[in-house]
Formats: sequence, structure tokens, C-alpha cells
Amino acid sequence: MKCPRTGIPLTEINIQGIQVDISKACGGVWFDNFELNQFDEAHEDAGEELSKLLNKYCKDGIDVDKKILCPCCETVTLQRHYFSIKKTVEIDECPKCGGVWLDPGELEKIRNEYATEKERKEKGIQFVDEIYENSELKRKLDRRKSANIPKSSLLESIFKFLRPKALREDKDEFDL
Repeated sequence: MKCPRTGIPLTEINIQGIQVDISKACGGVWFDNFELNQFDEAHEDAGEELSKLLNKYCKDGIDVDKKILCPCCETVTLQRHYFSIKKTVEIDECPKCGGVWLDPGELEKIRNEYATEKERKEKGIQFVDEIYENSELKRKLDRRKSANIPKSSLLESIFKFLRPKALREDKDEFDL
């Protein structure tokens, strides 16, 4: 595999029994699907070891806004998105194989965001709850509940787009 930022071959290394591919050219790292989970928390020794190693190769001036191809799939463009709701670290993820590319310094930032996966998930749930509380969907569902409409009808109206139009009744009294 080649570094998606520099085109130089990646170096496969073993960190506490886990094979990852690092770029000695830029300090980035490739994680196969779900491998990042074993490095992303501050208390994980493997993450500390890898982070120190990557700092040796970390280069400034990498254009992280440039679209890059998956080093594993080779023809699939990686999708850039935030790692968590804090929106402090953007990662590149392959929509096909699920692998993740971290640019220089991103692993260290991820490790500093939350102490544990549990804390990250709790903050995510809290964020979704806050968004939902102020949403139009909640207001519409609350109106339906006050009219004593059964939950099955609520779910049916929410997911009616899954049914072909020809199968739906001509008029839904409680359209969203």
C-alpha cells in the first residue's frame, strides 16, 4: 500500500500485536476496519506507543483538504468527516472497506478528546437528545401523541417513504 498523501509505500508495523501501516514520509497512519478502536483512548498503551512513533515522522505542510484515495481499495475516494461531536478532528474513512486514514497529529488529538469510548458515546447521545428536543420532528410527534395516535401509526407515517406510493392510501390524515 502507498501513502495517500505522498505516494510513498507505507511501512507495516506491529504495535502490541496489531498490524498498522504508517507513512514515514508524512507521519500518517492507516487503520483497517475497527483497528482505530484499539488506539483511540488515552489509557490505551498501544495508542501511546503508536503516537510517539508517528511523531518521529510528523511533517508540516500536508494538505489535509485534498481528496485522497483509499490505500487499500486504491480507486475509492476517502470520505472526510468529524471523529466525534466535538468537531475538533476530521478523519478520512473509506466507504467501501471501512479503513481509516489519520493525518499527522490526528491520533494524538483523538486520544485527548475523551477518556473512554463510553464517555464519547454518552456525549453523542446527549448531543442527539439536545438536537431532537429543538426539532420540528419532536413537535410533530408531540402533536400526534396528544391526539392519542398509536405508536404504530407514528412509525408508519415516519417510514412511509419505504412503501411504494401505489401501496399507500390516497390520503394520510396525519402526514408529517
